[in-house]
Amino acid sequence: MTDKSLKSKSVKVKGGASYAMVKDRVLWLDANKSGAYSIDTKHWFYPEQRTWVVKAVLTVDGHTFSGHAQEVESNDARLVNYASALENCETSAIGRACAAYGLGIQDSYASADEVHKAERATKPATDKQIKTIYDTVQRLTGHDNKEDMDTWLKKAVGGTPEQFTTKSAGTVLFKLFEAEKQKNSERPAELDEVLTDLPDEINLDAIPY
Repeated sequence: MTDKSLKSKSVKVKGGASYAMVKDRVLWLDANKSGAYSIDTKHWFYPEQRTWVVKAVLTVDGHTFSGHAQEVESNDARLVNYASALENCETSAIGRACAAYGLGIQDSYASADEVHKAERATKPATDKQIKTIYDTVQRLTGHDNKEDMDTWLKKAVGGTPEQFTTKSAGTVLFKLFEAEKQKNSERPAELDEVLTDLPDEINLDAIPY
């Protein structure tokens, strides 16, 4: 059986794990399964969350393998999801369908992007995140000491910056930025509603920290 690990095409990510790029997986299919495979994708868009969801189905030798991905459009023009969230989402979905087939798998099923997301979920909030949270809360509330800001944060988002992971701090920052926009707009809005009625899945790449 032709080797599907693509070791010579793999890249390293933090932690030493190796992953094959999606383009190299598709090139492998072209070279080794020409005429015997197909890739079909279907996408959905959720405008309120600015979220794309893509399902990819890889058919090889009559067998099917599926992969799903989710991406949120970014407000930062420097990031790929500013203009290419759908394309990025489709690529990830195809990569996971290929992984289901065993193509490009060496260390684990996860993609390189999933590894980075997992690291963000457990890594403590950065000093810059913590400072940005306090600076934003000061602008929002007028509090000028840490104790008062911590009390406000515990009530508003359920914790203080030192308790947050990189991921949860990113979500809190997103909510605070949204609250600040509402406060500064002419349209009145309840701050508590802004802080609590946002989706749990936030694109951390869109947060300027």
